[in-house]
Amino acid sequence: LVGDFPWSLEKYCIPEAREFRGWIYENMVVSDIPTGLFTNMFSEIYNHAEYSIVLGAFSKLIDSHYTLSASEREKALQYVYAHVADETEVDHFLVVVKAMNAYCKGMQTSIDYQQVKQLFQEYLSRLGRVMESLTAAMEQEQNGAATTSVLTAVK
Repeated sequence: LVGDFPWSLEKYCIPEAREFRGWIYENMVVSDIPTGLFTNMFSEIYNHAEYSIVLGAFSKLIDSHYTLSASEREKALQYVYAHVADETEVDHFLVVVKAMNAYCKGMQTSIDYQQVKQLFQEYLSRLGRVMESLTAAMEQEQNGAATTSVLTAVK
């Protein structure tokens, strides 16, 4: 439905999302191994929830606004469906758990749960700023569309 994914172009990325993406990259690639693994783990949890919610919403959108054959509908939903029904994100999460266990065993260390808690709180806080900014932008766009509709009706 979206072809080559023009919606994912950098020009559409809000500053808060760009900052979050940079923080994720820094944690996963540059920081120490436990920080990278736990950041990855949190991302897999979030991704699974996101795909689970989006599958229903996309299904409804397609059914309401597109006339697709059963095979076209399946193709349109395939990416999201695979991440939920085929448990792609769950598998990703379990790979990270295994990696963390192997790291702890190999380094003869244990998980610092206080550090993990702080990292998770920071993850959620940063993600929350992205969601707040997206919500504000969508509300502004929605209010602008409502104003345009009223002005068009008055003319």
